[in-house]
Amino acid sequence: MDFVGLENEARHADLAELRSAQQGGRDPNPASLLARSESFARQYADVIEKCYSDEDAGRS
Repeated sequence: MDFVGLENEARHADLAELRSAQQGGRDPNPASLLARSESFARQYADVIEKCYSDEDAGRS
């Protein structure tokens, strides 16, 4: 999985949304920004979780 690419996509989308809001004289949508961050974090956490056995993670 290309985490650098995913992070860059999320960052660029956030910056574009912030720029658009600023140019439109409105506040950015925090829910949209948060959803992108949560999506990236979940994908990253899923991969990391698969790298550890239950014993390594203290679940056994």
